[in-house]
Amino acid sequence: MAASKPSTRSKAQKVLGTVVYTPDFPNGVLPVKRVIIENMIYLMRPQRAGQSQRSKNDAAFLLSEMLQDHWIFCNIYTIAVRHIKAKIIQLYNDFTNLVQTRKNRRNERYNNRVRDFNASAVKLFDIFCEDESKRKKLEELHDVKTTSVEYEFLEDQRTKRVMFCDDFVDKKWSKTVERKQKDKASLDKTREQSEADKSRLTEVGNLELSLSEEDSVNSGTDSLHCESESTEDDGPSTSKKRRRTLNYTQDSKQDDVMPHRYQHLRESVRKVRPEVYETIDKLKSAYHMSQTQAEGAVVTVGNKLFDRKLHNESDKMIDLDTLPQSSNTISRETFRSVGNR
Repeated sequence: MAASKPSTRSKAQKVLGTVVYTPDFPNGVLPVKRVIIENMIYLMRPQRAGQSQRSKNDAAFLLSEMLQDHWIFCNIYTIAVRHIKAKIIQLYNDFTNLVQTRKNRRNERYNNRVRDFNASAVKLFDIFCEDESKRKKLEELHDVKTTSVEYEFLEDQRTKRVMFCDDFVDKKWSKTVERKQKDKASLDKTREQSEADKSRLTEVGNLELSLSEEDSVNSGTDSLHCESESTEDDGPSTSKKRRRTLNYTQDSKQDDVMPHRYQHLRESVRKVRPEVYETIDKLKSAYHMSQTQAEGAVVTVGNKLFDRKLHNESDKMIDLDTLPQSSNTISRETFRSVGNR
């Protein structure tokens, strides 16, 4: 038994009048109507589709996707795939109606229709997107703009068809660029969110600005004064007072190479630098330290590496190197909730 020969494109052909329609998909030029019909014939052959013949809709859908890619490779943007599919089906129906006309009905009128159809078949199968707004979106999607050269090429394909496009847009490269753009947009959004969180933390740290300005005037002189805070319990015959000393004494070294804003934990005795709260919160959240461990880490690093005199709050003395009370250390979540109010 002789083995069957595989089907080739040359066998997938039909004759309309004196014109033979053979499937082909040329490179460097935009396909004409005849090429569309020839490829529909090829895609619908049973040997090409598989065991059963492919439907007209399926073949038109496959061809519309390939056709759109071909146009985009030439850097010219098209209408949607569903519209391309509808145009392909309409063209193929017109072709099959003429081919399948019975011989006894092929009169002079029929011959004129065939002649007109074959004449139009060598013209461009135009699927160009005329909507300027949609073209701009497609240009942003593929990150390649259609230039005057491409428009000139398109006009040539509609008329003389003497130009040839050899500068194709690599689809894989376009997808890579698209992915990089998405990653960059995501990174920019993350940075913006980080800046917004930082600004909110700064706003919370500056809630006592008016009080710190008053304190900064007094902090320029060594050991200016001590303030006391007192509370009285209402009682019939006794009163209790609690005092806490706020020390304004500054022992800054004259030759301290550390910038002034980083020399102490506090800007004044009443205002702790916002970075202190942020550092303690970072140590607790990222490195899973306890409150005591986080405060100890801040004191140890400052004293050992930067020759500071940081310490925890003593019973009755607070200076510019004193850590805030543990009960006053606000977590990141609290900062955000306060900033969003």
